[in-house]
Amino acid sequence: ALHLEINSQYTARSVEDLLAGQLDAAFVRSPLELDAAAQEQLEVLSLGSEPLVIAMPKSHRLTRRQRIRAAELADEPIVTGSPQRAPGFYRSLFSQIWGERGPRVVLTEPDEEHMLRAVAAGTGLTILTESRANAVQVPGVAIRPIVEPVPQAGLALTWLKANPSSALASLVEVARAVMAESPAGA
Repeated sequence: ALHLEINSQYTARSVEDLLAGQLDAAFVRSPLELDAAAQEQLEVLSLGSEPLVIAMPKSHRLTRRQRIRAAELADEPIVTGSPQRAPGFYRSLFSQIWGERGPRVVLTEPDEEHMLRAVAAGTGLTILTESRANAVQVPGVAIRPIVEPVPQAGLALTWLKANPSSALASLVEVARAVMAESPAGA
């Protein structure tokens, strides 16, 4: 019998749970940063990416613009989630927008809702995925796209290579088929 349990948690915790044998598969933010032992044990299938957007207080000077250039964010105060939640993802996010310099982080919050509430309070700006920006709307916050090149947040499916589950094999087969049919091909 197949037992399906949907659980929302951070990428780093999902990887820990996979390695401990507590999960069969996990959808994670990518890229992943894995040590050599984890790389040997885990399979990772890229499922594509989605755009990152900027959230700012509605009173911020950049809200007059419909699209924001990454260079305009160079000296802005940034509210972020904890990079320990998904180290590779956050490193990629910061690099795509701020390059080697990195953001000027003024506050780290536990999740997107808290990040957006801090933005509404005027603490700083934040970057989040377009899907989360659409799902978690907070009064007093304006969302704007970032112009070309549009920074992206990767999504992947990962699982233990040695897992013999036929249900897992079916899930992976379906994921690969969907990705093969997608317009981008990956």
